[in-house]
Amino acid sequence: MLYQFGKSVKIKNSINRPSIFKCEVNVIIIDKAGRVLLRYLMEDDIWALPGGVLKKGQLLEDAAKAETSNQVGLRCRNLKIFSIYLNCDSYFENKVYDLKLVYVCKDISGQLVYDKAQGKVSLFFDIKSMPGKTSPYIRKVIDDLTLRYEEVMSW
Repeated sequence: MLYQFGKSVKIKNSINRPSIFKCEVNVIIIDKAGRVLLRYLMEDDIWALPGGVLKKGQLLEDAAKAETSNQVGLRCRNLKIFSIYLNCDSYFENKVYDLKLVYVCKDISGQLVYDKAQGKVSLFFDIKSMPGKTSPYIRKVIDDLTLRYEEVMSW
């Protein structure tokens, strides 16, 4: 069973349909002005949070820090767990469960990478004026952040 906001979610498994878990991390980066960083994925024409898939043997927090540094050029410290999401209906007829751990980081350093030619475009957005072109998963994370914004800002 998986827990999200106090609710349990049962994961179905059958003999004919083996389950595979894909584990990802994402980071909600919030600057001193309270804005949220999103990166533009040119190939998909959507905005997303920094993050990626865990490599074998990699720790969750290490993966979050490495992906953020690689994708947007920022170093994250003092990551806090925001939520866990499970998407079990988007890949290969429910054979792959996409488990995503989302962190929040307000303690950042480094230089934000902006290289349009390389497809590295990242911008900070006000929580009330986020871009419309996001995946349903990112939209859910943003909606959850909006509901918990005051709480998160007090961390």
